[in-house]
Amino acid sequence: MRDQARDRHTPLFILAVALVVTGAAALLITTGLLPDILSAWPLALFGAAVVYAYLGLSLRRSVSAAFIGVFVALSSAVYAVCHASGLALSSFWPLLVISAGVGVFAAGLVRYRKLLAGYLVPALAFVFLGSFFSIFSFRISRLGFKAFLALWWPALLIAAGLTLLALWALGGRAPARKTGGGHP
Repeated sequence: MRDQARDRHTPLFILAVALVVTGAAALLITTGLLPDILSAWPLALFGAAVVYAYLGLSLRRSVSAAFIGVFVALSSAVYAVCHASGLALSSFWPLLVISAGVGVFAAGLVRYRKLLAGYLVPALAFVFLGSFFSIFSFRISRLGFKAFLALWWPALLIAAGLTLLALWALGGRAPARKTGGGHP
């Protein structure tokens, strides 16, 4: 019964996404943020990724559909916004790394239905690295990347130690070993 209802609502979902994407493209063109319809390809990619994720998750709870759908949808949205803002890819690439982290996070939730270190730690690492490189890419820091590393390299040791402590805490402790109590 539930599958029939979902199957009946799938065309409605696809139509809704198509209308939102088409409306967004038309609005960006009429306001002058995009020069023509060919420049709206990231929005079409966004819509396709959302539909792919929806179909993959609703039909078979696919982990790869969760990652690919979320990553491509976020990446195309980031590209569309940054391109419309006049930013070059060399400036906003760290946001794509953050998108990958969010995709890994979504895949972990789909696979296990809870947060596990095997997905959470890599997802947080992608988000952290993307955020870190954004500081230099968007010129938030007055220091260059090399000067920053020369000054702050000991913080990398601290971060590595804290990461290992977090993995240790999230992974639990090893079970107690049994000692030979006289039984063979």
